[in-house]
Amino acid sequence: MDKVTRQFRLQQWAEALRDHKESGLTVMEWCRLHNVSKYQFYYRQREVRKHAAQFLALQPVQADKPAFVEVSHALRSQPAAPDTDPVLSRVTACIRAGNADIFVSDETSEELLAKILRAVRSC
Repeated sequence: MDKVTRQFRLQQWAEALRDHKESGLTVMEWCRLHNVSKYQFYYRQREVRKHAAQFLALQPVQADKPAFVEVSHALRSQPAAPDTDPVLSRVTACIRAGNADIFVSDETSEELLAKILRAVRSC
């Protein structure tokens, strides 16, 4: 697939993901309504997020402008098993940076993920 086609598809997928988020529907409901399998949905979501992370990695870090990001966390001596912790059961990725663990789920917005990645890069 050429670069222009890939860029066009990523843009379409990002718009579809935004539509899903704004619709208030569950992933399964939205997929059924738009005739998309849940596997296609999550594949597209993963590809859009990968592209966003690559794009952010190319952006210059502005050290003179601190970025504040709201991050919810729980302090634990040992991490809970994902099947016993309702928060961890939704986690699809964990980003480790120094002493921080950042848990990301499919519900994490692209904007929040972008802010987190910028904040981590500036540390």
